[in-house]
Amino acid sequence: MDTMTLKRLFDLIDRQREAHKELRTALLDQQTALRRFDTRRLEQLGRRCDALGERIAELEQARRNLTGLNVRLSELAATLGEPDRSRLTAAAMGLRQLAADVASINRINASAVHNMLNHFHQVYQMIASAGRTTGYGASGQADKATGAFLVDAVA
Repeated sequence: MDTMTLKRLFDLIDRQREAHKELRTALLDQQTALRRFDTRRLEQLGRRCDALGERIAELEQARRNLTGLNVRLSELAATLGEPDRSRLTAAAMGLRQLAADVASINRINASAVHNMLNHFHQVYQMIASAGRTTGYGASGQADKATGAFLVDAVA
């Protein structure tokens, strides 16, 4: 691999690492927003994560175009002399660790969202199964409503 291509590769890896760091930060912010149930912030962060995911995919495609579609960085590093081999190995390990961090945080967030949605579903089911009492009439007896309720549509 010539010097110019290697320089472009290191530049791409640096940009990938920065994008992964930004995504990790956005996902951690998403955890905070989930704890606070800040829906506006969650929407903003969702858009941010989508944009970062697209950027990461574009950078990965650029890296694959530069090095070959199925060439792993560790395989490429093995073909290089020192100090480029060590630099590429360290860069690949750093990128791999960031990707693992992002995946772990994303799994935690997905689990939290799943649990939250499951809880809401259970609450709506309880409300819907409680009957159609709308209050008490003048006789002190529970009045039963007729017709459909919003909760019926949700449950």
